[in-house]
Amino acid sequence: ISDVSPQTAGQRYARRVGQEVGFGAPAALTMAALPGLGPMAQSNLPAYMGASTASDVAAGTAGQTAREIAPESDMLDLAATLAGGSTAGLAMANASKSRPAAPTREEIGAEAGRLYDQTKGVSLTDDASAEYLNRLQQRLEMEGGDALSHPKASAQIRRVEKNPRMDVYGIEQSRRKIRDNVARNADEGAMGRELLSEIEGYLDSLTPQDITSGNADEAVTALRQARAAAHTGYKHDTVRDALDTAKRRTERAGTGGSALNNTTQEIEKIYRNEVSRSNPQKSAGYTPDEVAKMEEIVFPSTYERNLQRLGRLSPTTGAHSNTSLLGGGAGITAGATTGNPLFYAAAVPPVVGMIAEGLARRAKSKHTDELVDIIARGGAAEPKKSSEAIRASLVAQLMTAGQR
Repeated sequence: ISDVSPQTAGQRYARRVGQEVGFGAPAALTMAALPGLGPMAQSNLPAYMGASTASDVAAGTAGQTAREIAPESDMLDLAATLAGGSTAGLAMANASKSRPAAPTREEIGAEAGRLYDQTKGVSLTDDASAEYLNRLQQRLEMEGGDALSHPKASAQIRRVEKNPRMDVYGIEQSRRKIRDNVARNADEGAMGRELLSEIEGYLDSLTPQDITSGNADEAVTALRQARAAAHTGYKHDTVRDALDTAKRRTERAGTGGSALNNTTQEIEKIYRNEVSRSNPQKSAGYTPDEVAKMEEIVFPSTYERNLQRLGRLSPTTGAHSNTSLLGGGAGITAGATTGNPLFYAAAVPPVVGMIAEGLARRAKSKHTDELVDIIARGGAAEPKKSSEAIRASLVAQLMTAGQR
C-alpha cells in the first residue's frame, strides 16, 4: 500500500477494502487450521474463502462509509465493519440454499386423510375376515398368552371377533387399538409387538380372492402411505409444541441466553423420552436424519458453543452482562472526551457479544427450522452444501474483528 494518503473517496474505499482483504485472506486460512473451526471450513474450502472475501469486501465498504460520515468515530467504524461483514456472509449462506417448500401441516393431514379414504370400502370376504381373527388368536397362543396373563391383548382380539366382516380400514383401526393399548403397555408390550407383526404379515398375504371389491394391493399400499403421513403429522405437532413452549418460557424470562437454553431443553425432552435405538417400546419412529438434527440442537457444535461464549458478553443475555454495556458506554464517553481512541476498545466486547449472540440464536433457529422441514418431507434431510463452510467464515470474521 502506498505511503501517499488517498486523495479521493474512491481511493479511500479502495485502500480500506484492500486492507480488509489483505488481512482477511491469511487470517481466514489461519482460522481454517484451528481444531474447532477447521473441519467446517475445510469441508468446502472454496466456499469458505469465497464467503470470507465477500465479507471482507463488505466489511471494508461499510467501515469506510462510516468513516466518510463520521471521520473521528472509531466506534461507528467498528460497528459498521462488523455489521457489513456479517450481513454479507449471512446473505451468501442463505443464497446457497434452494429447495422446494416442504408440505405444510395442513397438507400433510389432508394427504393422510385422502390415502385413508382409499382403504375404506375395500371389504374382506367372510373367510378372509375369519382368517384375520384366527391368525391373531393363534399368534397369542403361540407366544404363550391367554386371557389371564395378557388381558389387554385378549380384550383387543375379542373386539375383532365382534366384527364379522372387515374392510382394510377396519384392520387398521384394530391395529391402532393393539398398538396403543397393548404394544405400548409396560406389561404386555412384547405381545403387542408380536400381534402387530402378525397384522402386517396378514396384510401382505391378501389376494384379490380375499376382497369383495376394490384392489387389495392398492389399498394396502395406500394404507401404509397414510400411516406414514399421519405419523409425520404427529412428529410435526410434537416438535412445534416443544418450540412453542420454549418460546413462551423465553418471553417470560426476557433474556437472549434463555432462548438458546429453553429450545435445547424442550427438544432434548423429545430426544431423551421418545427416541431410543435400543427400546422399540419407547421409540417414536424418528428417522436417522431427524435424530441427527435433534442431536445438533441438543449437542451444539464447537462453532455454536464459541458463539454462545462470545454471546455472554452481550448486555441482552442477562443482568450480569449489563456491566459490559456500562463499561462500553464509559469507554465511548472517555474516548470522545479525551480524544484517545484506546478508550473505544471498551465498547468492543458488548458489540461483539451482541453479534455473536444473534448468530448463536440464528444457528439454533436454523436447526429447529431444519428439523421441522425434515419431518415435513418424510424424514429425509437435504444433502449438505456450502453453508457449513460459509458459517465458519462468519466465526472467523468475529474472531479477527478486533485485530483489524
